[in-house]
Amino acid sequence: MNYIKHLNLMFSVFDQDKRLGPYHIMIYMALFRQWNREGFSNPIMINRETIMAKAKIKSPKTYSKTLKEMDNWGYLKYEQSTSRIYGSTIYMFPTSVFKEQVVPPFYKHINSKNIYTENETFDQDKNFKKDNQPTNPVRSEFTPPPLQHIKIYFNEKRAPELEAEKFFNHYEARNWLNNSFNPITNWKAAARNWIINIPKFNPRKKLQPKNKTTNDKPGNIKLNQTKNYDTPL
Repeated sequence: MNYIKHLNLMFSVFDQDKRLGPYHIMIYMALFRQWNREGFSNPIMINRETIMAKAKIKSPKTYSKTLKEMDNWGYLKYEQSTSRIYGSTIYMFPTSVFKEQVVPPFYKHINSKNIYTENETFDQDKNFKKDNQPTNPVRSEFTPPPLQHIKIYFNEKRAPELEAEKFFNHYEARNWLNNSFNPITNWKAAARNWIINIPKFNPRKKLQPKNKTTNDKPGNIKLNQTKNYDTPL
């Protein structure tokens, strides 16, 4: 991830895209600052109040509308949270506009040479070649999700956290191949199937019948077969 080249590319796109307004650019820059602090990893979990404050936006409706528009236009992927505990999730996708960079989702990496503080100044990249024509979106290859994201998804579906760990361990051991030994392309779909089949995986234990002896059969009365007939009645 090249900090300077990415910003130059995005500024060039912003200049050409007539749909964008000040709110779109301010929100993108606020998200980019957080993305930089988190080592350019995907996805990032955001707090609405924090991003609104950095983007100087006061209306939650404007904030939500702007994010959804940027999602529809391919600048990022916005997954709105319905949980009071976890914030919304953002995937920053420069490859949805240009081919020069590939940022696969869920892949955690840190390149210390390309992480800068907000107070630093930068020289222009002399070798940067401008390309003002957007290209078609480039799909990144599937990368297995971390266990924490799976737990969050199972929590949203009100499934036990233990099942999330079972799901992760099961597919991690199979190298994320499905039952047909094909690579999984949508882990959330696989997770939903797993949740649906939880009752099949954990059937209720049936009570085992007690072992019965021949003397326990109905109508079989236990009698003392040893008698002393010399004893008077």
